[in-house]
Amino acid sequence: MNQKYARYQEIFPEDFSVKHKIAPYTEKKSFHLHTQFELIFTRSDNLICRQESGDYPIPGNSILLLNPMSLHYIDYVRDSGLCDRYVLMCPPELVTDLGISQVNLLGCFLRHGEDCMILKPSSDMIPEILFLLDSMEKHLHQPEASSSAPSEESGLLRLKRLYPRLQLCQLLILVNQLYFAKRQETASVNYQRHSQTVSKICSYIDTHLEEELSIDDLAKHFYISKTSLYNITREILEMSLNEYIAKARINMAKALLAGTDYSIEIISQKIGYASISSFSRFFKAKTGAAPLQYRKMQSA
Repeated sequence: MNQKYARYQEIFPEDFSVKHKIAPYTEKKSFHLHTQFELIFTRSDNLICRQESGDYPIPGNSILLLNPMSLHYIDYVRDSGLCDRYVLMCPPELVTDLGISQVNLLGCFLRHGEDCMILKPSSDMIPEILFLLDSMEKHLHQPEASSSAPSEESGLLRLKRLYPRLQLCQLLILVNQLYFAKRQETASVNYQRHSQTVSKICSYIDTHLEEELSIDDLAKHFYISKTSLYNITREILEMSLNEYIAKARINMAKALLAGTDYSIEIISQKIGYASISSFSRFFKAKTGAAPLQYRKMQSA
């Protein structure tokens, strides 16, 4: 594996992670993406979310939400002091499992008409957000203590693992309240009913881009009719499922072109195209540039 790809590829824990990062700079300098939900809480006011659609300055004490497969990187204003932020990464499956019918924790993440969203908590919410983030980081990074009694040890470990998940629920409830208040709407009945299914479908697509992804096969895999699949994904994602698949593939191709030395043949295979010519036509139709042209533009 070449070094560029090693920098691009990130290995995430099966559970979620929280890291408080304080440094004179940010790490990423090229577009990348994740299959996880990403939440960034900024303490300093010198951070910028860079996306192909534009640059989004992030005010201090703000929350940045990033959808899975969202092409981005976090930059900073030069000579502006330390970059201070919390970064929370979470598998979509965990958020799906934590939610219940009465409390939907997915709402702030599933709207794929928006690749990112910046939320500004009120001053009285910030201490609670900081407490939850600090406490989750502490408990997630704390070494597991051993016990002489196996039954006692298993019980303590279960409680230890449950506590940060409960705090994650608390944080996501606050974030969803902020999100829907900003959009001036509430989640519809269909959203409450079908968002977990759509999240699982999106996660499946994100991790199987190298395979043929037909609507027929997805409907069979998730035991749902094609009509229902079309309707629920259109409402919740604000785009058709075919549009979502194409967007995930093009973003993955862009990330691999910008962040690795992979050949065009390998990249085409990784996003489900056996033919380089077919991939090149698809890429140029979506971006207006051939794959190698795009790579040169990103390295310029």
